[in-house]
Amino acid sequence: MHGWGGTSYRANCKGQLALNESGGRRPSRIVRSQRSQTLVQITTQLNQGASRTVSKRTVQRSLHRMGFGSHRTTRVPLLNARHRAPRLAWAREHREWSLEDWKR
Repeated sequence: MHGWGGTSYRANCKGQLALNESGGRRPSRIVRSQRSQTLVQITTQLNQGASRTVSKRTVQRSLHRMGFGSHRTTRVPLLNARHRAPRLAWAREHREWSLEDWKR
């Protein structure tokens, strides 16, 4: 329910969604192939060669409906040679552990 009337604005709109079910596959494909792109980059790529351009906000709403949200990637320190050796040794020690060993 939106606004003062208690009904959705979409119910009063006679036009079609700019990114309907079939048109929504393309942004989904773009996002899955290049996960680190910004919304502006996705919108620009989507509008290239399209007969109908869509706004950044439309793309954002469509991606949100598809379950894609924005997030910052977690930064992790890179492993250097000093870290690699103990990590490999630990992995070799625990290679044969059973599920019960891990539960302890």
